[in-house]
Amino acid sequence: MVVYECNEQQFIENIVRLLNTLNDNRLIVNRRIMLCDDHRYGPSILPEQEFVKYSSIMERKGVRRTVYAKIPFIDEFHNRFYDAEEALHSSSSLSTPRLSIPYYRVEYSFSIWNNSYIYTFDVLFEPEVVIEKRRIPTNRIRARARARTRIEPSLSSSSPSPYSSNSSNSSSSNSNSMLIHVLRFNQPDEKMLNINIPRQVIVMDVKRMIRTLGVDNEKI
Repeated sequence: MVVYECNEQQFIENIVRLLNTLNDNRLIVNRRIMLCDDHRYGPSILPEQEFVKYSSIMERKGVRRTVYAKIPFIDEFHNRFYDAEEALHSSSSLSTPRLSIPYYRVEYSFSIWNNSYIYTFDVLFEPEVVIEKRRIPTNRIRARARARTRIEPSLSSSSPSPYSSNSSNSSSSNSNSMLIHVLRFNQPDEKMLNINIPRQVIVMDVKRMIRTLGVDNEKI
């Protein structure tokens, strides 16, 4: 079987030509949607109009430059905590990019007369930044408390640090909880997974596959 990889325009044109030659004027096209988290995409390579969605918690000096955390935050999708000034992603200098953007790989295909036509494209998940009360690693709280003590040595002992896990105003059940920024990755809108194909075409969703490739970052 010969496989032809097409762009969107070529794929649709092939469908139209085929419909014109078929007697029943109908065609079945398969659509496969794969959830991928393989570090193909990260905030370093995003254009500026897309990176601005992350600008409340991240910063960089330009496209394909190293991205750093502006403030502590939690990556909810990967269940990871990042501290301020921590390197998050780079297109070149980091051997293992730490923060990746999950995405759907969408594949449309049909086969006829021993030929197969395929069109694939990627749709990134949409970021959302919220503030919530969450538990963070105890060792991270202690490290931040020590850093705060060095920066503010004159802080009165009668005013406990908000990062302290021994505050008398907090119960033991939430002693490690604090308000923190949370990065969420929301699934893209369904219309982003569709292409403009003729009405005569029947689209069948085949098995959804998941492909992931993680790194051993510190998890919550």
